[in-house]
Amino acid sequence: MKIDARTRWFNRAQNGVTVLLLLAVVIGLAVLSVRFDVTADWTAGARGSLSESSQTLVRDIDEPIRFVAFIGDEPALRERVDRIVDRYRQVESEIELEFIDPDLEPQRSREFGVTQAGEIFVQVGDQREAVDRFTEAGITNALARAARASDRFVVFAQGHGEPDPMGQANHDLGQLGQQLQDQGLQIQRVNIARDGIPDNTAVLVIAGSRGEWLPGEMDRVRRHVADGGHLLWLVDPYGNLMPELADKLGLGLPEATVKDETGQALGIDDPSMVLIFNYGDDSVTEPMEAVTLFPHVTMVDASGVDDWDRQPILSTSRDAWLVDLDGQRLGSGRFDLGMLMTRNLEDEDMEREQRVAVVGSTAFLSNAFIGNGANLELGQRLFNWVSADPVTLSVPVRSAPDRQLDLSRNAYTAIGVLFLMILPGLFLAAGLWVWWRRRR
Repeated sequence: MKIDARTRWFNRAQNGVTVLLLLAVVIGLAVLSVRFDVTADWTAGARGSLSESSQTLVRDIDEPIRFVAFIGDEPALRERVDRIVDRYRQVESEIELEFIDPDLEPQRSREFGVTQAGEIFVQVGDQREAVDRFTEAGITNALARAARASDRFVVFAQGHGEPDPMGQANHDLGQLGQQLQDQGLQIQRVNIARDGIPDNTAVLVIAGSRGEWLPGEMDRVRRHVADGGHLLWLVDPYGNLMPELADKLGLGLPEATVKDETGQALGIDDPSMVLIFNYGDDSVTEPMEAVTLFPHVTMVDASGVDDWDRQPILSTSRDAWLVDLDGQRLGSGRFDLGMLMTRNLEDEDMEREQRVAVVGSTAFLSNAFIGNGANLELGQRLFNWVSADPVTLSVPVRSAPDRQLDLSRNAYTAIGVLFLMILPGLFLAAGLWVWWRRRR
């Protein structure tokens, strides 16, 4: 082919047009990638995408979903959180993610009840839940709890001399009630004899009951417990100890008060003001360190509980003693002032945990005493624990099917011979052949 000046010019023009077209394609793809998000999951079992149960849950939630992560200036950790949340955005693009530095915004941290950096919350509408495990299962179950909590209430039984959860008298629980509402819990006062126990009750609270309960009322409470309802029971040693309910749970609640002189070190001379300094590894008080004050408290004996998992909390010192209402000493030693009880229930498509918390005092959360020590913090922890709806959705764990390669001994030998002998020999022979051809 004869190449003249015209041909060279034509080739140059053709190359220039090709380069321009290639640049146009690259720039066009860059613009499209900014304006449109297209994601494809080619992993086996779609491990890079949400499970079907998580996708269904996200699609069924009508209210705005927001993630709030209390993470400082840690780009790698923030990127990991953003990557996982992005899986949920692939189902619902309006999902928001907010990072808050707990050191720079301590007020926001207190608002969410953050105890350590790295905590993550999901918020559905006005309801929020802490994510206990930052996995798909942990996030999806927190979303389910937050979605279910929007129409569920903390129900306080009234009508038997109980303190008002929104009252301002010293014996009322108004300060606690306000704090719970600020956390997003919805409070409802119910006369069980007249209204029964609402179906949307997240937790039934019986606090400081003094009057007698009608048999029909007690039957409704027992049915609530038998049907898997959560219960927070704050007992007043000078009030109605409700032996029918105690028998139902297998608890022993003596008509007596616990006394302890450990408070004398802090200037409290009255031994009926019991101070709790040490906490166990239970689900409520495990991270607590501050002291709590319990005025006029009775012991909670769970030795008769047989069909619940029980976890004692708030134990006194070994020097405490128990006296009846006439002042007669009944015993001495360490006494448990509270008990957490759980049992697993199975529904058709999910498992859930029923929770009951019993504390031998109501006054420690009253307006008069809730400001002492960490009483308010303990009250919030109790309500958060018992009102949480530990629903467990079935989120399958998907793993790659080809993470392990199993070969026979002959296969190992063949691979070794191929890569260590045959292929190097072929390369050597090819090199010698090329050398021989060039010399000729």
